[in-house]
Amino acid sequence: MGRKEEILQDNVYVVGGKLKENLDAPNGVVYSMDIEAIRDEFFNFTSGYLASELVDVKKNYPEKDTMDIEFKTDFVVMRREHFDELIALDMEVKVDDNG
Repeated sequence: MGRKEEILQDNVYVVGGKLKENLDAPNGVVYSMDIEAIRDEFFNFTSGYLASELVDVKKNYPEKDTMDIEFKTDFVVMRREHFDELIALDMEVKVDDNG
C-alpha cells in the first residue's frame, strides 16, 4: 500500500447519519427556517465530536485578566461517494505487459 492509500484509509473521519422528522405543513407548506434549523442541528450532532480532532486551540499569555484564545481549522470535506471513487481509483490493480 502506498502512502496515498495509507493516508486515505487511516486518516479519514467518516461522518454519516440519517434523520427523519415530521414537520407541520400548514396549507401544504413547510417553513424553510424549520428545515434549515433541523439541518444545522443534525449536521452539528453528526460531526461535532470531530472538533477536538479538527480544531486547534492556542492560548496566549494572559494580560489584565483576559486571555486571547485562537482557534484554527484547516480540513477538506467531500461526499462519501467521491471518496469511495477516489479509493477505488487508487486501488486498481496494475497489470504489466507480460500478462
